[in-house]
Amino acid sequence: MKRLEAKLEPWIRSAWTGNLLGWAGILFYLVQAWSNAFTLRSSLDEGNFLVKGYLFATGIFSPYQPYGPWVNKMPLSFLAPGWAQALFDPGLRTGRYFALALQVLLILGLWLLIRRETGRGWAAAAVWALALAPTQNKIYSMVISQGLTACLLVWTLYFTIGEKRNRWQLLTGSILAGLVVMTRENMLPVVPFLVVYVFRQHGWRMGIVALIGSLLSLGIGHAIFWPDILRNWAKWIPAAVTPFLDPWRVPTAGERTYIQSAGSWFDQLLIAFEGLRIHFAALAGALVAGLLWPRQKQWKQRSHFRAALVLLALLIVLTAAHLWASVGQDYCVYCFPAYLAFFSPLGLIVIVFVLANFQPVLPRRLWRVVGILGAVLIVLIITVGISLSAYSEIARLSAYPAVSDALFHLEVPRMSNGAIQPGTTELWQLFSNKFGLSFEDTRLVLFPRLVAGLAGLLFGLLVLLVSAILTPVLQRRQQPVSFFAVALIAMLLLGTIFSPTSLLAGGQYSFDCESNAVATFESAGRELSHRIASDDQIYWIGSGGVSPAVLLYLPAANIYPPQLNGSYSYRSGGDADELYRYGYWNETLKADWMNASDILLVETRLVEKMQPELDAYQWLPSGAPILIANCKMPIYLSVFEKNR
Repeated sequence: MKRLEAKLEPWIRSAWTGNLLGWAGILFYLVQAWSNAFTLRSSLDEGNFLVKGYLFATGIFSPYQPYGPWVNKMPLSFLAPGWAQALFDPGLRTGRYFALALQVLLILGLWLLIRRETGRGWAAAAVWALALAPTQNKIYSMVISQGLTACLLVWTLYFTIGEKRNRWQLLTGSILAGLVVMTRENMLPVVPFLVVYVFRQHGWRMGIVALIGSLLSLGIGHAIFWPDILRNWAKWIPAAVTPFLDPWRVPTAGERTYIQSAGSWFDQLLIAFEGLRIHFAALAGALVAGLLWPRQKQWKQRSHFRAALVLLALLIVLTAAHLWASVGQDYCVYCFPAYLAFFSPLGLIVIVFVLANFQPVLPRRLWRVVGILGAVLIVLIITVGISLSAYSEIARLSAYPAVSDALFHLEVPRMSNGAIQPGTTELWQLFSNKFGLSFEDTRLVLFPRLVAGLAGLLFGLLVLLVSAILTPVLQRRQQPVSFFAVALIAMLLLGTIFSPTSLLAGGQYSFDCESNAVATFESAGRELSHRIASDDQIYWIGSGGVSPAVLLYLPAANIYPPQLNGSYSYRSGGDADELYRYGYWNETLKADWMNASDILLVETRLVEKMQPELDAYQWLPSGAPILIANCKMPIYLSVFEKNR
């Protein structure tokens, strides 16, 4: 065995091997990205970034223009895809190519940064960890601001992290940090954390350069859109501490009608675990990094210690802030996993820095016992929690019916008042009596979660078993490594390898399509352009599964801009003119627009529900519904015209 290792060691350590593995991971990632570009149907958010971006880039509207589109994100998130469309052609295809270009830059930036700092082997590991996270990569494949933000963030770190960064590199990195915030205001903590790092790592002179660079890009960006860009800050910063922002708060906004509630604390917990499931390598890696943090004298480079410390703190702050905003405030509860994509690559960088400097240490006997108990607790909580969050995916597996039936009808002892009674009963009946559940709730609600929890428990026990076998083997080879460290690293490694499965991040994504989604979408756009005249006023119903990007294929889409966000920008009550001026709409504007429009576009499945309203405003069908997305459940768009 030792002779084999001696022969393999030069090959493992060679630069050629590291480069080969790294480029193979990059290629694997980009093959997925290319496939995703054509097999994901367009979403409401993607359509808004494309349509608003094109309207802004071509001067039809400008950001924050009165009575224009609702600018609910920072301007660069719209303008970047808008410029791409203005340069080439408006539409979903150009947008997906733009997203693909950002993914190329993202994976290359991650590879180059980690290769420079820790070597080719670690760079290859980070690339493969990202490539094995399919749902995270699908998020980056759509034209939403996550891909642009993550790309800018990685290149910000490329120019600022590490030793011997010169003035121009730090200036470039700090300017990019400002652009990160000009893309999404929720990424504001990046700037102060970066400046603190540069001050500590490169000294006060370079720190001033970083401060000037970030303030320069932020200042110019805000100056271009001043003062109405303050709307983006006014909506997040409490009015009690910023009364000077009151002029940019909508004074008569009415009540928000579209609210996603997380429900019980258990549902909130599952949403948090779903974020961990989709971004497993990054977030679990950051957790493992924090738990296995090397002693200060073990760090080979002080720059790695400082970078890992700052990036881990930044990741914790951003994760906590987005969890609070999305789940805690019911802002967009199920958006939390997608929000993590803005910054989750930070976790890959942190875990690489930590493991590259990690030196196994065998603690004292008492701490070994504590470590064993801690490892068991941490591993089982994570694996069971992640599996519970994936219960709907697990219920789709071919083996699920057989497993569920076996558990459902499992004979167990009868119990009453906490005591075992004579005879047996089926497990479902025991749960039904204990918790007062109906047969349907037990079968369709409880048991999918029960099976998922048991699957996570078995996976966790497998990780612990593998760790229990490996630990003494490593110790016999004179590696002073603890069970705690082996268990955490084994969980991270096995979880990353199994990420493409339904247990982790490889389950069904909401926007998956088997066919060429872009071609279907373009065909729908061409069909619409034949039916709608250039001077027709369109009433657009943005709720449902139809992306407003289909409007890009019309020669001149005359729409009411606030409708692009559908029910998200709809308010109950409020002053109609004031709402319209800020990009919102209400029932008064709805009635006015219904009367004034020539064409109504609505997702076909909503037609039956809207029929009384369609009759009241004398809307008549115009031609057959148009296929928008040919997915497992095809999506159609219905066209109506006024009976004049």
